[in-house]
Amino acid sequence: PVTNPCTYVRVIPCREGTSTYVELNMRTFDQLNTNQQNLVIDYFFEVVFGECSEGYADHVMGIVRRGAAQVPNVLEYLVQEDPNLGIKHQLLGKKDVVNCTVKEYYDRVKDTSSRYTYSEGGLLQTSLVGVKSEESGGFFGELLDLMSLNPFYEASLPWGVLSHYE
Repeated sequence: PVTNPCTYVRVIPCREGTSTYVELNMRTFDQLNTNQQNLVIDYFFEVVFGECSEGYADHVMGIVRRGAAQVPNVLEYLVQEDPNLGIKHQLLGKKDVVNCTVKEYYDRVKDTSSRYTYSEGGLLQTSLVGVKSEESGGFFGELLDLMSLNPFYEASLPWGVLSHYE
């Protein structure tokens, strides 16, 4: 039994300054039973979202190593499922928003990629749960089901137990 969930959650100082991040390794987490996992998940998010004073986070982020291993590359998934899906992105160094299809964006990213960076610019928010008004995206139930298999996603998705939405 897990007597101390903090043995699975580490606080690590960042190399470039005084900030810290929180880390957990999915390989060791997967060896726990469901009750133990729930204790560790609660503790992980308690640490990740901790604030030394109201509005000031204790840590810059939480990382679950190998946490998305069962989820496909989302950009490639969107290209396969709906290559004509309309998306928005920004060019690096510019404020302009570019509208194009996810396939066009993917091709541009591939063409400009070098050593895990690319110059096409970041993909802006794209809904996976359906769209309203000006949003881009669509409903991707199979992808959401895959994401929900991970207990960390399950807790932190907009409909999860940690959500502020009803």
